[in-house]
Amino acid sequence: MGLARILGFIAWVSLIGAAAAQRLSGELVGAGEPGIIYLYATIGNEHPLIDSARVDQNRRFEFARSRFATGFYQLAISESDRVDIILSSEEPAAQFSFDGTPLQEHITILASDENMRLWEYKRASRAAAQAMRILQERRQRTDPRNGAELITIDSLEADANARRVVALDRLMNAAPRSFFAKVVEADRRLNHAVPYGSLAIRESMDWSDPELLHSAVYPNALSALLQSAVPATGDVLIQASDSLLSWSRGNEECWRYTRRFLLGLFVQYAADQVVQHLVDIHVMGPKALYPPEPRLLQLIAEQLKISVGSMAPDINLPLPGRADTLQLHQFLEGNAYVALFFYSSTCDHCHEQMPLLAALHREMRPRGLEIIGIALDDNVEDFDANIREQGLLFPCYTELKAWGSPAAKAFAVKATPSLILLDHRGRILAKPYDALELREILLTLPY
Repeated sequence: MGLARILGFIAWVSLIGAAAAQRLSGELVGAGEPGIIYLYATIGNEHPLIDSARVDQNRRFEFARSRFATGFYQLAISESDRVDIILSSEEPAAQFSFDGTPLQEHITILASDENMRLWEYKRASRAAAQAMRILQERRQRTDPRNGAELITIDSLEADANARRVVALDRLMNAAPRSFFAKVVEADRRLNHAVPYGSLAIRESMDWSDPELLHSAVYPNALSALLQSAVPATGDVLIQASDSLLSWSRGNEECWRYTRRFLLGLFVQYAADQVVQHLVDIHVMGPKALYPPEPRLLQLIAEQLKISVGSMAPDINLPLPGRADTLQLHQFLEGNAYVALFFYSSTCDHCHEQMPLLAALHREMRPRGLEIIGIALDDNVEDFDANIREQGLLFPCYTELKAWGSPAAKAFAVKATPSLILLDHRGRILAKPYDALELREILLTLPY
């Protein structure tokens, strides 16, 4: 199917309750050849492909799967072109129309109150974000001595954020028992609890709720609890991990996901003591409530290939608009150390790291440090704009394949931002948590 030429796409999702069949079907209206439509589930920060359907000569399709747990899902026409939806067993039908690509920007909800709420809020949030970007540009152009103008900008920024909050409150109050409201309320409880530490975070969350697992709230809660575990020594992180697995044991899916999340996180950041404990006790040992699934064993094997001390894989570093593609080994030659910075151009947490990395690059490049940015983007305009707006002078590359990036897969990157430090031979020296930790590590190394 010529995906780029799709002019419209209509999908119907019939959800008739737990005991009745659920039907996911649709029709392509417009240009394009028959192809495949995909359905992905949301399980924390994972998005496994759970079904696909062929589009016939009449531009119609129907998924064979007939049951869907309540939660977030994604419809997709390609690896990088996906759209968020909610499927709820409480709704008899959900119907969507797409009049172009990318799908996220061309969706119309024809039926489904859950998705009406979701996308009304997404649009309000995007409008607020756009207003904030304009105001930030206005602030940058303003003379710091012009106090009246700065006060006006502060007020306008507060108004933009307030409109987003008001829109969210209105949607929640209209349907307080909806899945949308449940997820928003859980997210608010979590955010309120974070400043008060681990006990408050524990009490804010139902760790055995499979519906919350089918949203971004669950991995956010896991991360918040681990970040509250201070000091972040191996023993303290082991205790926090044991607690999380204990709290989630009321639901098999939640417990299995928590185990995968913890192992993926600690292998990625080379917390060998914690990884060994999780494998010995919760994967192969006495507290393994369920046997390890094949993908968990595969995760461990893949991650250990790029653990600290291992040789890094060579990767391509393409730049949009250029025919020649550089390779990682070309940067290793002539530099004492190379830091790989995996990021997304639209990721706020990534943006927080960029000024520090830019300063570190200026400071330590003369001593033999090179920093390479690898953007998990799918839009060249976002990629170029981010480099310009952030003032990045270290080289940045992208395959424009988002999370389908071969470079990210080669280094088993599971989150952005991610940092990996290599020596001149390509050996992995460290996986710093952030730019500050990267600087601390570099200051201890010989040149």
